[in-house]
Amino acid sequence: MSDTIDPFEGLEEIIPEAKPTKSGKKKAKKSDLALLEKAVKEVQVEKPKAKEDVNQKAKLVYAIQNIGKNARFGKYLREQGHRFDDNYLRNLTIKELEFEVEKNNVALGNKSNKGLIDIVIKNGLVMGETVVSNKTQFQIKGTTEILFADETFLDLLERIKIKHSTPFFDMPPELELALTVAQTALMVHNTNKFSSQLSTNIDLEREVIEE
Repeated sequence: MSDTIDPFEGLEEIIPEAKPTKSGKKKAKKSDLALLEKAVKEVQVEKPKAKEDVNQKAKLVYAIQNIGKNARFGKYLREQGHRFDDNYLRNLTIKELEFEVEKNNVALGNKSNKGLIDIVIKNGLVMGETVVSNKTQFQIKGTTEILFADETFLDLLERIKIKHSTPFFDMPPELELALTVAQTALMVHNTNKFSSQLSTNIDLEREVIEE
């Protein structure tokens, strides 16, 4: 009996390694990115928040509350929706407190603008009626007082105030004060001047009549 010899005996079968497909590469990239992001999140240390300047914050809160306690402006600002309670202000950041201060300043500036418009118009009317009454045959003294009691005139005046009471029409309070004083002084000067001239004319007429 003869033994059969296997010519492939002792040889190992070698299977070539499969190359990764395109879809496999994409999956590998996504997986690598996910791992990288996870590692970054684990390593990343959260930066501590910068501590607010307690002294600066306290000064801002005090400044705002001081405006709210003002006998002349406090009630007006509250009516405009401004808040001054301690709990509300303490929870604001320094930037928000600075905004509150600026908001109060703008509101007060608008209020004084309206008052300034009143003074300018009233003084102008008084001056005009004095000139007309003294220089012409039209006796219109008292017109200003009647106008400021007339609802239609006051409505139109309010429309003018609204038109010119924008944040862009801002003026330092020192300049507004100086302008108000100057306007009032000019009105008083002109009123006294025309009154003096009127008295002089009356005296001259009396002298002519007596002669």
